[in-house]
Amino acid sequence: MAANLLSSRYGRLVSMDGVWGAGKTTNARRLAEHLTDQGFTTTVLHDGLHGGFIDELSDYLDTQPLRRRDGEGGYDQPHHATVDVLLRLCREAYHHVHHYAPTLAGHDVVILDRGLYTKLAYALTVLAEQHPGVPRETHLAQWRAVTGPWLREPDLAFHLDQPWQQARDRAVARTRARGVAQPKSGSRERELFLPSYDASLRWVAQQHPHTIVPITIGDREPRDVLTEIAARTEQLLRIPASAGENR
Repeated sequence: MAANLLSSRYGRLVSMDGVWGAGKTTNARRLAEHLTDQGFTTTVLHDGLHGGFIDELSDYLDTQPLRRRDGEGGYDQPHHATVDVLLRLCREAYHHVHHYAPTLAGHDVVILDRGLYTKLAYALTVLAEQHPGVPRETHLAQWRAVTGPWLREPDLAFHLDQPWQQARDRAVARTRARGVAQPKSGSRERELFLPSYDASLRWVAQQHPHTIVPITIGDREPRDVLTEIAARTEQLLRIPASAGENR
C-alpha cells in the first residue's frame, strides 16, 4: 500500500447518503477512483458480511426483517420498531469499532457507500411510524445516547438529493435488469415508506449543515455530479490534520 499523503494518524471518513436508488454506491466508487488517481490511498466500505456473529445478524436483518416488506409494511408488535433499531445499531457498532477504525488507520480516505445518516433516517422513520406522537428530536437524542461511546461520524457526508419517486424508478429498473421481475423497490410498502424516509433524511441533513453537503441529482450528467462531489472532498483533504480529528 502506498504511504498516506495526509499527515494524520487517521484518514478522512466520507459517506454517501440518500434514499434507495439515489446513486450512493455508484458515486462512492467513482469518487474512490478519482481520489486514487490523485494519489490518495482510498477505499470504499459496504455493509457486508464479515463472519461470526455479525454474519448471522446481518443475514437475519436481511432475510427475516421485523418490518414487513410486503403489503403496507409495518411491524407486528409496537416494540418491534425499537428492537429493529437496536439490532441494526449492534451491527453498526461492530462496523465502527472493528471495521471503520482500522481501515481509517491505513488509508487517506475511507468512503461509506451507505452512510451513517441514511441509517439514522431509517431509524427515525420506523420509530416515528410506531410512536407518531414523539418528536424527532427525542428519538434523535435517544439514538445518540446509544451510539455515543463508539460512534465515528463522517468528516464529510453527501446527501444525494434525488426525488424519491425518481430514485425508486431507478432502483426498480436496475433490479429488473438483473432479472428480478417483481423487485421490492417497486412494492406498495416502499411507496408508502419512501416519502417518510425521504423527509427524515432531509430533516437529518438540516441538523448537520456543517457536515452534510446536499448534492442535487435529478437529470444531471453523472460526470457533473462527480465533479461537484470531488471538489468538495478535495477541499476537505486540504484542511490541516488537527481540524478533522477526534470529532
